Amino acid sequence: MKTQFLNLASATLGLALLAVSCTKEAPSKVYPTTMTIDNWEEFVDAPESLLQDFAQKEVAAARYSVATGEEQADLPKCSGGPNFGQVTAWNGSTWVGIQSVDVTQGTWFASTNAWGNYALCASTTGPVCMDYTTPQTNGVSVFDLVIIQRHILGITPFDLSTDNGLRQMVASDVNHDGVIDGDDITAIQSAILMVSPLPGNNVTFVPIVDLVAGVVGDPWGLAFLQNNCRNNASYHMTRRAIKMGDASGNFSF
Repeated sequence: MKTQFLNLASATLGLALLAVSCTKEAPSKVYPTTMTIDNWEEFVDAPESLLQDFAQKEVAAARYSVATGEEQADLPKCSGGPNFGQVTAWNGSTWVGIQSVDVTQGTWFASTNAWGNYALCASTTGPVCMDYTTPQTNGVSVFDLVIIQRHILGITPFDLSTDNGLRQMVASDVNHDGVIDGDDITAIQSAILMVSPLPGNNVTFVPIVDLVAGVVGDPWGLAFLQNNCRNNASYHMTRRAIKMGDASGNFSF
């Protein structure tokens, strides 16, 4: 009887220890303290709170245009109906004017002022084209690779009901094929490693009327947005400057 009791007690203790071991939480994954071109894939499944820390650091390091004074004081005084417009870029939370964007229409030339405003004293009906000179990797980092990969895997898809989500969608299609996939990841990696420049535009200028879910969410529409030359209709004069590859939104301007 004593032996049976000891065996029963031993079995009960064993089951209790097994239950404790089964309910014990697995240790939390430890992530590297820095994100690099060699370890960025480790962060694809990281908690949102950790990624937010990286996002805040990137945006805090960016520099954005801060204008003062009268918005249109330095614009040319045109006669005969000038083409007025504005170009804005994302400053981490909203759209603000971007300076020194080159705007051309035929032989006419303008450059945006500190508020992103410009005026073309032109009567021609030719296309209005835009360009902005900046380094390929301005705003492009390994953190963008994490954000884009999480979108591709469906972990944190871009929210096309928000301005930032629409911007991210355009910025991530760096090869302008209308699909965000591994080819875009590879292209951004090549730019970061200075193997090859980003394919297509370095900065894309999207008319506000086109930066909507119906266009951005359609592969054909997304691919079409690479066109930085549009006709001089009034709805093409005001555009959003989107730095290609910059999903995190830390493009300095």
